[in-house]
Amino acid sequence: MCIRHRSRTVATLERHRHGLCLVVKAARAELPALLASDRYSVAPYVGRYGWVCMRLSSRIDWREVEEMVAMSYELIGQRR
Repeated sequence: MCIRHRSRTVATLERHRHGLCLVVKAARAELPALLASDRYSVAPYVGRYGWVCMRLSSRIDWREVEEMVAMSYELIGQRR
């Protein structure tokens, strides 16, 4: 599943080696705090551009999902 804004990807739902995860773009300032948590990891292939995998466990915090997708949307929607 992919969430897009115009022709740009905002978030994707993917299965990786650690299970189901939501891949979103994170603000550079937020990366150290997110990656310090065991719930987040650097996304394969696009991690060097600020994308992270948010592991989705059996209990999903939908507010956190909403915040992460909103942050990604804001970052993706900005003009270059």
